[in-house]
Amino acid sequence: MKIAVVSKSSAQGGGASRFAEDLASWLVEAGQEVDHLCAFLPEHPREFQKQLYPDGIGGKLCRFIHRRTRQVGLNEIVPIEYFARLRRLLATYDVVHFHDHYETYSLVTPALLSNRTRVFFTAHDCLHYTGHGIYPPLSEQSLANRASMPVRLSKLVNRLVAKRFAITYIYPSRWLMNEAWKHLCFHKEPVLLPYGFDARPYDFQTRSEARRRLGLAPDRSIICISAHYLSDKRKGADFALRAVAAVKDLNPLVLLVGNPMNDVEKLLPWVQFYFTGFVESRERLGLLYSAADIFLFCPLQDNLPISVQEAMAAATPIVGFATGGVPEMVENGKSAWLVPTGDQEALNTTLREAIVSSSTKQRGLAARETVLNQFSKERCVQSHLTIYSGSDLNSGTKNETCLLL
Repeated sequence: MKIAVVSKSSAQGGGASRFAEDLASWLVEAGQEVDHLCAFLPEHPREFQKQLYPDGIGGKLCRFIHRRTRQVGLNEIVPIEYFARLRRLLATYDVVHFHDHYETYSLVTPALLSNRTRVFFTAHDCLHYTGHGIYPPLSEQSLANRASMPVRLSKLVNRLVAKRFAITYIYPSRWLMNEAWKHLCFHKEPVLLPYGFDARPYDFQTRSEARRRLGLAPDRSIICISAHYLSDKRKGADFALRAVAAVKDLNPLVLLVGNPMNDVEKLLPWVQFYFTGFVESRERLGLLYSAADIFLFCPLQDNLPISVQEAMAAATPIVGFATGGVPEMVENGKSAWLVPTGDQEALNTTLREAIVSSSTKQRGLAARETVLNQFSKERCVQSHLTIYSGSDLNSGTKNETCLLL
């Protein structure tokens, strides 16, 4: 079976591209013939990674048209890449699996291609049905923009693609699949298929060993807060920092993992913290998570966050918001402490409870057991090969509120 995995970039491009690269790598390990086609190829690509766009003027034209259409609110609506190169290139594969399409390709491209080969699309966010932004907007201005004609046109095109063309939509979380059913009707039943996770780089180390290697105090409460961009409002780091400030009397140490945010000193008065910066090494991330007693994760919107899987693999229990697909990953009261999204008071109280709890280690070990069993890369690869070969892994139940065109 010859398989093309298509994404915006390599693993450095964020969670969706990271999973696409991992999936391609795991499929190669399983003996499949796989190419990972990236719109933005790294300087030193892996042996199975290739350029998605054509070289020269063709590639520049694709990027230019997508950039200009986004400026007027038409997010990735013109399938220029299909006619520039992909119509010929991707038709040579038995299976083409598309991933993150923001800044990369129009959903019309997999629609047109579905007449020539088997096409799959993993929805890592909400853009495929919102027509404006990868998640429903948080600001009032963005809400107003959703009613604009370009956004309505983008949504219309995406609905037609889902309803009229033989694309198999894959959803990592039941939450995202249920949200999509409110907006789309599908030509083919969508599939629920969680992200796989390779736990080897995060092999659990004892807290004392991880702290010794990092030079951290062995007997102090340590809280880890992590995001690609800590300043991203959607990731809710400000909620996390306010919760830490509310328990400053317990003298916690805070590890801030990711690209820094401003004004942390104002949000964490009298609390010691360390910025690690963005950490690319998965082994280093595993060490940081292992050193922490708690992973404090407070997103306002999210699908099936890989950072939660990382903490689980390091046997670090989660405290945070029950947002999106997070409750599908960890169980409140068993492997995590979860509170309603946006409830700052409940978060403050629960963080204090977790810090002084005697069940922290037990919940961390339960989280690790879950990621090893339910999110293993072996299970993920086998599930993908099953749907690639034509057997339905599972199917969603049609929602009566889906919109008919």
